[in-house]
Amino acid sequence: MAKRQRFTAGFEARVALEALREDETVQSIGTRHQLRPDQVSR
Repeated sequence: MAKRQRFTAGFEARVALEALREDETVQSIGTRHQLRPDQVSR
């Protein structure tokens, strides 16, 4: 059974700021950070 991945607050903030800037699509941000698009939008 795989363990759940834990993200630091700094990493979450960095991804959230990238998503709020709207310079890139949610898909491209997720791909670069190895996240699913729904994780980025949440």
